[in-house]
Amino acid sequence: MLHALLHLFFPELCSGCKKILSPSEALLCLRCRHEIPFTRHEHLPQNEAFTKFYGRVEVESVQCMLSYQKEGIVKNCIHRLKYQGKQEIGTLFGLWFCADAKRLEQLSGIDYIIPVPLHPKKLKKRGYNQVTTFANTISQKTGIKVAENILFRNYNTSTQTKKNLFSRSQLKSELFEAIDNPEYYDCHLLIVDDVLTTGATLENCIRALHKLRNCRISVACMAFSQS
Repeated sequence: MLHALLHLFFPELCSGCKKILSPSEALLCLRCRHEIPFTRHEHLPQNEAFTKFYGRVEVESVQCMLSYQKEGIVKNCIHRLKYQGKQEIGTLFGLWFCADAKRLEQLSGIDYIIPVPLHPKKLKKRGYNQVTTFANTISQKTGIKVAENILFRNYNTSTQTKKNLFSRSQLKSELFEAIDNPEYYDCHLLIVDDVLTTGATLENCIRALHKLRNCRISVACMAFSQS
């Protein structure tokens, strides 16, 4: 009864289209669940996301689950996850990611999952890292440990906009740092993020982690943007 009253006066909106959800729906309406665009990257090892890193850094595999457009279901979902505290979306996407046998097959050799970290100031302001629930759900479904104590962000990127081009390019290679811990030597690490766009952030993460001895890197993202 209480749930019905709360739904009546404070209806939950679909994270994809913002329409009112029915009592039997959660996070996304049935229409959005049916129309959400999957990339199918898991069926093509050298997919469009993988080729983003050609000539830049060495990666074992890259999987992005959804197709991110300038407008639409995926953008709306990630916006709510990132800026409106709807962390359940990360959990849902993690469950979808692990529901595909082909994706799980490609995760079979992974030793640790590493969420792309936020700068401490941004983390304190937002209160959470938007990729944590995604990473934790994959961990729970696969048994692969999440390692949040190995990769750190040195600079708050939002504070770099007023720096000149030379200063920004100098900071680029120092944006992330990996702690030199023998526990991660000879390991296959999976970096997870929300959206792969230019690949610059992930490239810097990969460069930092490659400083660990015999470290191999794969990437998994919730979504892929063509831009």
